Amino acid sequence: MNENASSENTVLSDLEITGSLTFKGNLSFEGKLSNGGITGENLFVGKSANIKGNIKVKSLRVEGTVVGNITVKGKCDLAESAALTGDIKSSSFVMAEGAAYSGQLQIGPDAEQLKPKP
Repeated sequence: MNENASSENTVLSDLEITGSLTFKGNLSFEGKLSNGGITGENLFVGKSANIKGNIKVKSLRVEGTVVGNITVKGKCDLAESAALTGDIKSSSFVMAEGAAYSGQLQIGPDAEQLKPKP
């Protein structure tokens, strides 16, 4: 198996996870997650997804619902159908008209290293 090959993974809408999920490559998440978090590379949160937990990834696109804090090394993209409650630290942030967001936002090239201001 080529370790450099990017893997494609999918969590379907009928799957419910209690706890944490770690992945490599790309993950399309349509299910439900609670009492944990998601860690990995490139995460797509679909319209039917409902995540109650923190997310730490390289890139993120949200079309569903997330309640939790998010750390993204690269781009964080909220689509018009996204509903997000929690703090975001990201190098780049895009929010479409119609998306709902409530929380604190820290944007910068080293956002992962940023600390809250007193």
